[in-house]
Amino acid sequence: MQEASGKVQALLDAIDSARDPAAEERGRLRIAAVYQGREVDCLPILFDVPAHDVVADTDLHEQFYSAEAMLVAHLRRVLAAAAVPQDGQYCIRPNLGVVLVPSVFGLEPDVPHDAMPRLRAHLNKDQVKRFRLPQDVSQCGLVRRAIEYINYFHQVLQGRVHVYVPDTQGVFDIAHLILGNAIFYELYDDPEFVHQLLDLCLEAYVQVTIALKHALDEPLESGYHGHGMVAGIYMASGGARSSEDAATLLRPQHIDEFVIPYLAKALRAFGGGFVHYCGRNDHLFRTLLALPEVRGINLGNPEMHDPAYCVRALQTHGKFYFGSWPRLPGETLRSYLKRMLHLTGAERKGMIFLLTPRELGRDSPEEAIRLWRELQQAQ
Repeated sequence: MQEASGKVQALLDAIDSARDPAAEERGRLRIAAVYQGREVDCLPILFDVPAHDVVADTDLHEQFYSAEAMLVAHLRRVLAAAAVPQDGQYCIRPNLGVVLVPSVFGLEPDVPHDAMPRLRAHLNKDQVKRFRLPQDVSQCGLVRRAIEYINYFHQVLQGRVHVYVPDTQGVFDIAHLILGNAIFYELYDDPEFVHQLLDLCLEAYVQVTIALKHALDEPLESGYHGHGMVAGIYMASGGARSSEDAATLLRPQHIDEFVIPYLAKALRAFGGGFVHYCGRNDHLFRTLLALPEVRGINLGNPEMHDPAYCVRALQTHGKFYFGSWPRLPGETLRSYLKRMLHLTGAERKGMIFLLTPRELGRDSPEEAIRLWRELQQAQ
């Protein structure tokens, strides 16, 4: 068994001193209830400190190639989050970026010092047609590194912090990464080929996720997910996350043909899950509302959406919103939090609220969380 270095052990000791296990369990139960469409005593609130707000000894390139350097960077963020009495579940992942599943197709990453990894090249049409997914994806590309990091994290952490599935993206996003922007032309020129590519990407998404969950010793239909944060959620019934960023660029008929059927199959393999996307596409949002495999939605650009419409629509369909909403200029903390709580109406369900330093401004997270709970108790 690998032992923690002095630096890692010091961080673990500090986290143990700062955390409140009873509060974490209350948070887990609140998040699980919202995830399952049930009411809670108090809507869960999460607080995360962005990576750029925590001083790290190493850059992203060094962390990519060193499990210990990556762990130290993660634990510093966990320590900052543990100092705040929130509902978030402390969790980390092998932070290998969006290139993880495409690496199974033989694509190599470029790993900058100041940005997340990106692909050096794409596959062409003929290469995609000749490709066959290996039987054991756990030994392919960066999946092998991800599993090595998972094993190291587990050995050192000994259950103190949850480890979750790294960024597997979503089926259409993977296809976009593999083929590049050529995929948007092929939707018109050769839709049969696009379906062939998507079938490969669906199989890769499912098999890679299964391999990672096996390494995590995590059930297929439940688990933890931080979505890039260290204060994450407990997925009580539906153990996957899918990113659908590229789908926002598509017309409704292309979403219906090339995105939704593959997303449904991907999530169905894990009993459902939640979906993230940046940008705005109203047809995509409405279609996700109707998809039974989708438990909730995380919006990467909440400022582009109407919070009242989105939260109520999700709540009406038995789903939840997971994320933040912008604070209005000049809005007091109390007014902002009251407006957020008003989004769910009289029922305390349908939202896992994320509090970020951007929305806080000069207000403290401790005061905001105290006020968040106080306002609900007064109702």
